[in-house]
Amino acid sequence: MKVQIFVSHPDVNNSVTQQFFKSTLALAEADVEITVLDEELHSSQQFNVADHQEKILAADHVILQFPLYWYLAPYSLKKWQDDVFTNRFINELKKSQSIEIKKLISSD
Repeated sequence: MKVQIFVSHPDVNNSVTQQFFKSTLALAEADVEITVLDEELHSSQQFNVADHQEKILAADHVILQFPLYWYLAPYSLKKWQDDVFTNRFINELKKSQSIEIKKLISSD
C-alpha cells in the first residue's frame, strides 16, 4: 500500500504534534512518503505541480496533515490546492475514475 502525506505547517521542525506524527510512521506497514509543502514553497516560491499530481495518482491513500487556524488551513495548503488541483487535472481524475478508489484523510 502506497501512502502519500502532504504536510502543511509553517514550523514543522518545532511542532510537537508533527514530531509525534513522524515517530509513529515507523510503525506503519506501508510505503509512506512525506512531502513538506512549506519547505518546497519556501525554497522555490512554487510547487512542482506535475510531481505532486503524479504522487497523488500513484498513492492508494492521500493524507493532508496541517494545523487548523481559526477553521482555516495554512497558506501553503491553500496555495497547493489551487496550484495542483487544476480543472484539467480534476477532469483527468474523473475520466480515469482513479480518484474514486483513493481514500483522502485530513487531520488537524
